[in-house]
Amino acid sequence: MCTLIILREEGRIRLAANRDERLGRPSSPPRWHPRPGEGGAGLWPVDKQAGGTWIGRNEGGLVAALTNRFWTPAQKSRPSRGRWVPEALTHGSTEASLDALRARLDPVAENGFHLVVADAEHGAVLVADGSRLGIEPLAMGLSIITERSFGPTPPERERKIRNALGSEFPTTAQLLAALEIRASAPSIDDVDVELFDHGYGTRSRTFIELGGQAERFLHRRVRPEPSEWLDYLQK
Repeated sequence: MCTLIILREEGRIRLAANRDERLGRPSSPPRWHPRPGEGGAGLWPVDKQAGGTWIGRNEGGLVAALTNRFWTPAQKSRPSRGRWVPEALTHGSTEASLDALRARLDPVAENGFHLVVADAEHGAVLVADGSRLGIEPLAMGLSIITERSFGPTPPERERKIRNALGSEFPTTAQLLAALEIRASAPSIDDVDVELFDHGYGTRSRTFIELGGQAERFLHRRVRPEPSEWLDYLQK
């Protein structure tokens, strides 16, 4: 699981994200990864179990973020979907990244996923559903992507977020607050997931801003040991 809240404006993109995962799965905080290619070095956290990542950006101003896809059964023998975020960030533009991914990806060999690829001017979601690859454009304004997106029923989590934000152009403070939405009775449909009995929950939050007057890469741990927000572009 994961929740991605994307806000596209003219020459600017903001992405607020929760990573939901098993509480015992190890990861390391964001750091710069030197990489060849038009995108230059990339900044992202690392899933220490599988070696990939779920979110990142590169020096060229491209951001990529991943969710699983609920509507397609996963097979544990398949490689990690997290390897596609660094691959996407090898490139310097949304169009070049999507072209390269479509050329390399065999959707039949992959567990389903949604991969957001965007820069300050363009954005899209690559949808791998276990049999084919699709491209869904990211419209201007607010988009919400979860593991249940692009399926037969609207995601409950998306409804909760839109109701809380109440605007197509919310402030950054509102975006970050939306990541903390949780009902009094814990539920898998919460934005901030806390299912301790299942050893599962929201592990970290990330906020990326590209374009505009300021660029930021904020990241914090949530569970099991919370931390404060840290801007990894200013470290």
